[in-house]
Amino acid sequence: MRALAGVVLIVSPLESAAVLNVFGGVRLLVVGAVEIVTALQVRSRAKDLPRGA
Repeated sequence: MRALAGVVLIVSPLESAAVLNVFGGVRLLVVGAVEIVTALQVRSRAKDLPRGA
């Protein structure tokens, strides 16, 4: 699989870079969304803790 990816990068480097940028951007959006959901869950659970704990 990596060899095929290497050949594609050599044959069409600009298109490959564009595709990698899109995939990287989508990955960053997904990671950001997961971080936001996790932060909201932590915040809601922290409200249930007793004061001073």
